Formats: sequence, C-alpha cells, structure tokens
Amino acid sequence: MRALLPLLALWAACSGSDSLEFPVALDPEPFEAAPESRIETGTHADAVPLGQPVTLRWVPGAFGFFWELRVPPGSTAALDDPTAARPVFTPDVAGVYEVSVTAFGAGGASETAVKRLTAATYDGASSCAVCHPARAATTDATAHARTVEDLGAALFAGAPECLQCHVLDPVPFPAAPVPGGYAATAASEGFTPSSFTSHAAFAAAFPGTADRASVQCESCHGPGSGHRGDPRRIAVSLRAELCGACHNGFVRPVRIGEWTASAHGRAPPAAALAQASCRRSHTAHSFLRDQAGLPPETETAGAPGVTCAACHDPHDATNPSNARLFGAAPLASGGAVNAGRAATCFACHQSDVEDAAAHAAANGPFPCAVQSDMLSARGGVEFGGAHGTSFHGTTVFRLRTFTGDPADLAYPDACVTCHSAEGSTAGLGGHTFRMRQGAATLATAACRTCRPGLDTYDRRMGRHFDGDGLALGVQTEVSGLLEIVYAALSAADTGRGLSRPGGALTPVAVSPDSARTTPLLRQAAYNYNFVVTDGSLGIHNTTYAVQLLQRTYGQLTGIPFRTAFPRAFTP
Repeated sequence: MRALLPLLALWAACSGSDSLEFPVALDPEPFEAAPESRIETGTHADAVPLGQPVTLRWVPGAFGFFWELRVPPGSTAALDDPTAARPVFTPDVAGVYEVSVTAFGAGGASETAVKRLTAATYDGASSCAVCHPARAATTDATAHARTVEDLGAALFAGAPECLQCHVLDPVPFPAAPVPGGYAATAASEGFTPSSFTSHAAFAAAFPGTADRASVQCESCHGPGSGHRGDPRRIAVSLRAELCGACHNGFVRPVRIGEWTASAHGRAPPAAALAQASCRRSHTAHSFLRDQAGLPPETETAGAPGVTCAACHDPHDATNPSNARLFGAAPLASGGAVNAGRAATCFACHQSDVEDAAAHAAANGPFPCAVQSDMLSARGGVEFGGAHGTSFHGTTVFRLRTFTGDPADLAYPDACVTCHSAEGSTAGLGGHTFRMRQGAATLATAACRTCRPGLDTYDRRMGRHFDGDGLALGVQTEVSGLLEIVYAALSAADTGRGLSRPGGALTPVAVSPDSARTTPLLRQAAYNYNFVVTDGSLGIHNTTYAVQLLQRTYGQLTGIPFRTAFPRAFTP
C-alpha cells in the first residue's frame, strides 16, 4: 500500500474535468504518439512552460493566416497578432490552450488545423520515475542524465549560459523563473553555483535543485504537472529541432546545422509518405513503429523525417552513441552483418528483395536503396557462382581513431567510418553524412588514414576492369564497365522493352509488359541498376561491383568477359 501512495497523490491532483475525461496510458513510447500536427510551437512541444511566450508556426507555409486562441478559465492570454505568420501568446494559468489556424494558399485555397497545448509547471525527474520506473532507470544511465554528476564543479563554475542546456528550464533561460524549474527551485533552497562541492553533497543539501539538474525527462518532454497519466498532456516530439535547441554548436559540434545540410534533413517526399514500405525509411515515426513491430500509420505533410530520434535513443545508453540499433544488421538478401553503429544505416539503406534473381525475372520493381547490400557483397543477381568482396565490405574495415582510442578493436562502424568522420571539411562528414561538395571538395580525411595523401575517390588501383587497356581510377573503370553492359543490354533488347531516360550512368527502366523482355534481360538490367543505384561507382565494394558487371556481360552475350576483353582484370 505504501508503494501506491505516490501514485495516489499524483492522481489526486487530476481534479479537473478536463483531465478525467481522457484515458490513462502509462509509459507510451514516442512512436505510439499521434503524428504531430502541422501547427508547431517554438519549442516543437505540446507541453509548454507556464508564463513563457509561445510562438506558433504553420509548417507547410502559406501567405495568409487567421489564428484563434481558446483559453482555460481564469486566463486572459491573447495572441499578439491573429494574422501573423508566427503569432505569440503567453499562457498565464495552468491548463489547456487550444489554437486553431486557417491558412490561405494560392488561388484562394485554404487549410485549417487545431492543436491543444498544455501550459504547466515542472515536476522534476523523481516525479516522472513514479509512473515510469523502467524508463527512468535506463535514462539515468545516459550522458544526458549524468551531466551534473560527470561535469561537477566545472559546469557550475563555467559561463552561466552553459547551464541553460544542462538543467531543467527552458532554452534559452527565461526572463522570469518557471515554477518548478531549476532556477526557481535553486532560489527557494538557497543554492548558488559556489555552493557546489561534490555531486553527493549537492544531492543531500539541495535535493529539489538536484532533482532538476542535468538533462532529464521534462527537458525534452516539456513541463509535466498537467500530464498525470494523460499522454496528450505531455510533449512527444521526434523533430530534430528539439535536440538542436542545445546541440547547436555553442560548445559541442554543430549537430543541428550538420543535419540540416544533410539529405536526412529534407522533408519526406510526398511519394514516400503515400506508401507504408517507403515511410519506414523516410519518417522517424514510421521507422520506430516498424522497429517495434507495430502496424504502419498514415503520415501527413510535415511529418518528421529522418531526425535525431530515429537513429538515437535518448532513453537508453546500452549502445555506443545511444544508437537505436547496433552490431548485427540483418539483410533481406540473407544473413547479417556486424555494422557497429551503422546498423541503423543498414536498416534503411538496403534492398527489401530476398531473392534478386527471382525478383528480377518476375519483373518486380527495383528497390530504392542497395548501399548496404553492395557494401556487404550481396543482393545482386549472382551469375557464375560465388562472388568476392573488397576491404570496405569486411568487418576488418574500421577507423579506430574515430572513437579517439587507437586501440579500439571492438567493432567496425561500416557507413559511419567515412560518412560521419569528424575533422572533415566544413559541410562534409559528421552528421551531414556527405562525402562531397561539387566535383572538387571531397571528404577524404578518413580515406587518408589508410592511404596518405589521397585526394580523389577515383583512386588508381593499377588494374583495368573495363578492358580498354588503360589502368585508370576505380570509378572511371566501373563507369566504363556500366557502359559496356548497357551496350550489351541494348543489343539484346530486341523487344525494345528497356530505356534509359536519364542518359549515361543512370538507371534503366524496364517495361511493365514482360512480353517485351526476357527473364535474363531483366536480371541483367537489375545488376546494371544495382551498381548505378548504389551511387559509389565501386568505392563501397569494388570487387563485388566489378564481378556483377563482368559476369552479367558474359551471361548476356554468351562470351566470357575476359575472352571478349583479353586485357581486362577479372577478379
């Protein structure tokens, strides 16, 4: 019975009819929350601090607006400008505020949306743990929750603005303390930065302040005094901007800026939102539901794309870098690969085809992504028996200096090794995941770990794969092979069922009318598209790419590649 008292005390606080009318759902995962509305707040949260200005924004964009605000009893809050693109109001009493907007677009078209925001005060981590003990236990082990414990006196002795991301209060610090927040509690307990001697002494002498120190539940989910078991009265946001409020480059790397410059930072394409099989790789909400084995849900325009929370689990530090997935990465084409922190990359950047030969012969659609398959030397139509792999495709390939520990041999990091390498030219590497800017600016810092002085991805290997007798760069050689295979495809395409509308080195389109092509022709086109769609032109796995293309040529023409091109190297 004594264990129930904290719960009963919390439930007793839910005395308003507004609270009692909603169902209780304890410990909901982020992916169980409804997709976020196209109305956003400045904090990208649905729970907002009492007494702090709230900026509203209509995500899709428009040129005309009419906003309305409904307030709880006793409130005198009002919008500063109901026709502004980003109106502001300040909640003055705790409760639910309903905002609605009519947004006007081109040609007089309009859209409407409604969002409820809960203005509340902070409760502190210990209150959250009453109902969420399991979640609190895993979160307590994260670097976020250990901020004050790990940094100690250095944090409090640093610049005052450092605290705003490391304690429980809005970011940036509000002009007036928020009830229940760090600043208000520290003032009530008489704590000042000079009072800190050790974490143990801090927690013993100032328990309320310590309970609101470090990055914790309400730092991301918003103030929780209005929650009390109702999932609609707390914030659950998968948007990158929530993390970016702190990970903005003040001290740490500019994570939010890097992510914004990446392909992940783009809005999910409309075509991807329309199909459940595509949504799992383009929106954080669908990806997390898929990983949890939950059925897909409809996504709307403005849904969070591939954001921080898709790849990192803020509640669990079991994996390095809080990676959602780590280590063994299963592939649809068979087996699993030890991908380290890149296991999450493998989850989306791979084909969903189990048997490429059968799929291509049946004229199935070509998959959207095959990078993990190429890197792992599998997933193509493998003519002529076993295929090999290159160094990049083995678990020996790892950049030990990535972790800062030259002796770290614990795991490879596959994609992360190169695409997230730190120390690259500005705008490359890190969380941009980009390897080039234009034709000249390349992220080669990771490459130079093994090949000092390398300044091009088109590295000369001393071998000629396309049979022209010139040992050029690997990407040039693979490009030549692709054109040779395409010429063979064109020669064999008597039914005119193939086309290449994008021109050289772009995917081949296969007619949906299977009578115009043969199973072999479709399988050969599949391998051509496999190498083109991978996008690296042999860098991810030179051996596998070259073997696929050379053997495909042999199957199409009936002439072994080495016979047709005696000077070619055939791995």
